[in-house]
Amino acid sequence: MALVPTPTASRRTKLGSIVRLGFCCLLAACVVGPHLGAPNLEGFNPPSQYQFWWSTVEECAGRSGNFRAVQFFRSRDDSLVVAGKKFDGYWWSAGNRIALLKPDYCPTVRHEMLHAILQRGDHPSEFFAEQCAGIVSHLGGELHGIPANAQSARRIAPDSLLHVVITPVPGILSVGQHDGAFGVMVTATSVRSFPAWIQVESGALGVLYILGQPNVSGVIPGDSVYFGPGQQRRLMLDAIWSTPGVIRLQADYADARSALITVTVQP
Repeated sequence: MALVPTPTASRRTKLGSIVRLGFCCLLAACVVGPHLGAPNLEGFNPPSQYQFWWSTVEECAGRSGNFRAVQFFRSRDDSLVVAGKKFDGYWWSAGNRIALLKPDYCPTVRHEMLHAILQRGDHPSEFFAEQCAGIVSHLGGELHGIPANAQSARRIAPDSLLHVVITPVPGILSVGQHDGAFGVMVTATSVRSFPAWIQVESGALGVLYILGQPNVSGVIPGDSVYFGPGQQRRLMLDAIWSTPGVIRLQADYADARSALITVTVQP
């Protein structure tokens, strides 16, 4: 099995110090620019799983785009600097180009793909904080729609607030499709009738487990998250599997764990 690699600590323009793999707080700022302006970038042919990620973004956005029209670039030296600022991802309308600091980090790649599909460089909440929330990285997306008095809500342990369900994406997994890349949609629902904050004590908002494997996949960091009464939030966690057969999956949202599910991976 090959896990989706975990990037080193990097965050937003001034790059803070998240040690674990980032999601909601990862930078993928995308401003329309006239040229690449970054000499350390090189073009690359997108791997098969990019088509899967693109389709996932098209579905959540309710829009379609021309994947083959996008040009992809990556950093040669672990830095992506545009106009004097550091980024994890960047999209240019000119040439429909995407530059990536970590080309194998799914949430940032999908964020830039959403820009390319929408053909706009801003971050409309309808798409980034609502329809594709949890699928694309978006700074502050977890704060979208929180009421002004939310800070007064009580804090409660995740496992006493949340019911967590996981669903493989696509519905039928195959090692022969997209080089074995797949996602697991983690849906967390508040079972309480009052608003509350959950404190993510472990520092991992989302974790995907493939039982029998020595490592975990798709670790996403977090601090605290607000849930209104009955509110749902979701995360897409990613992995790559290369052997046909039966696998068992489980996931955490914060410290609340889903039930174990069994999935058959086709050849």
